[in-house]
Amino acid sequence: MSLRLLCLSGVGIASAMIGCASVPSPPPAGGAETVLWAQRVMATGHYRPAAEELERLVLNFPDQGFSDQAQFLLGEAHMGLGEYLVAESAFRMLIDSYPASQFRDDAELAIALCYARQSVNHRLDQSSTVAAERALEQFVEDHPNGLLVPRAQQELRHVRERLSLKLLDSARFYLKRGRTEAARVYADQIMERYPSSHAALEARFLRGRCAEKDGNAQEAAIEYAALLEDLPAADPLRNEALERLSEIRSKLDGA
Repeated sequence: MSLRLLCLSGVGIASAMIGCASVPSPPPAGGAETVLWAQRVMATGHYRPAAEELERLVLNFPDQGFSDQAQFLLGEAHMGLGEYLVAESAFRMLIDSYPASQFRDDAELAIALCYARQSVNHRLDQSSTVAAERALEQFVEDHPNGLLVPRAQQELRHVRERLSLKLLDSARFYLKRGRTEAARVYADQIMERYPSSHAALEARFLRGRCAEKDGNAQEAAIEYAALLEDLPAADPLRNEALERLSEIRSKLDGA
């Protein structure tokens, strides 16, 4: 099993919840047979026994032909258990101890995924998500033609969407309290850093609301009109933008 089959296909904590079927005993002799055993039991979602055996294996056989794969599988096992800090450490150990390993690229991407998985709720601290964004960007830059790049790019989109939502919450917060200058700062950050995110559309809407609150009706109308050209027909934000634009135009026409 490789990262392409486990972490990158979405198998993880949910698979660890697989029923209580008995786990085959590991080979008594250890060695390469234990690696194969770990692959089999991890494929059925039994990450804990695999992690325990792999930990013993990498400690007792650090310089064998199978050692780098065992180290990589150890990281995968901890990812499957949701133990992302431990998994990150295991992947770093692979990179440091086996720099020529065929699993090196997988481990580099796995480290970025460990960052990304630590704080999936955008309302929480996003320091690890920022680290994931940087690591994923670096991975794509370092491996422009790599097989794992499409998966890294996909993950990067998810990470950026989460970070854009974090900024959007701040923009909403300040707008609600009438602090339009601060709200604009966060809205502008979203539009600059994450222009293709959905949050960027709402950021433009919030800019219109800021202009209204500041008494700049004409500026607000321009913001809403431009936004409506880009909003999908089914987007709920479209009705709000239409309502605000209609109200502003009525006021301007009556002035």
